[in-house]
Amino acid sequence: MTTTLSKQDFMDTIFEIAGESSGDFKPFVFHNKAGDCIEFFVSKDDYFGERIDDYLTLYLDMDTEQIVGFVIKNIKRILDRLSHQKSAMEFVIDDGMANLRCLFTAMFANEKPGTDQAKRALVVREYRKVVEIAETNEIGTVELAYA
Repeated sequence: MTTTLSKQDFMDTIFEIAGESSGDFKPFVFHNKAGDCIEFFVSKDDYFGERIDDYLTLYLDMDTEQIVGFVIKNIKRILDRLSHQKSAMEFVIDDGMANLRCLFTAMFANEKPGTDQAKRALVVREYRKVVEIAETNEIGTVELAYA
């Protein structure tokens, strides 16, 4: 039997795991294998999502519109695509840990030819922002459940 959680129930569960329920919230990143995504939160503030591309959705603060988190979807598909280049995978994943900056670099290096360059520049800018936020919060890597 499959249980479906509301967005609020899902977020409550995530923040409970991260220690928010004890008042000790700290920025965190985790690989959600069941959801096939990487989730990152720097704040527990209320947010809304803004989809950037097929993979990245930013979580923006409801009041300030500052980035409070993000989700990278389709991790299995990304890794499958990168697996054809063994050296790229070895660079991205070390001992089950994926470096976000390296993962995003490999994604863009392996994108389909003919991508609109103006749109690509905007998307790359958003990816750079999330990497900087992750690295600033000292969580630029994430353990992959199926690495």
